[in-house]
Amino acid sequence: MQRWGEGCRNAAQLWREIRAKGYPGTSSPVSKLAARLRRQERAGRHPVPLPPAKQRLTVRQALLLFLRCPDDLRPAQQRVLDRLGTLDPAIAFCRWPGSAMVRISRADTEVGWRSPTI
Repeated sequence: MQRWGEGCRNAAQLWREIRAKGYPGTSSPVSKLAARLRRQERAGRHPVPLPPAKQRLTVRQALLLFLRCPDDLRPAQQRVLDRLGTLDPAIAFCRWPGSAMVRISRADTEVGWRSPTI
């Protein structure tokens, strides 16, 4: 937004500048943002950037978190699972220590963890 405030309205130039600073994305989101800001200016409104995108958890990512040993979870991962548990009692039950959630691999070999029974 600093460069926009300085008068740079060329999306390709803005993209080249942020790419030089480490932005890994394509020029498309920058072009869309520039077009949106231009429309706001034409409508007489002060250009406002979009809020940062929230990272969304995929089903696969959630499943992989559930299958990890609770002791191996980082605090942020534990908070994600705690938040998921507030959405549905069944999800919360899966994280409860007495829930018989067992991770088993290969026919007769237990791999991973078994939750303690109460």
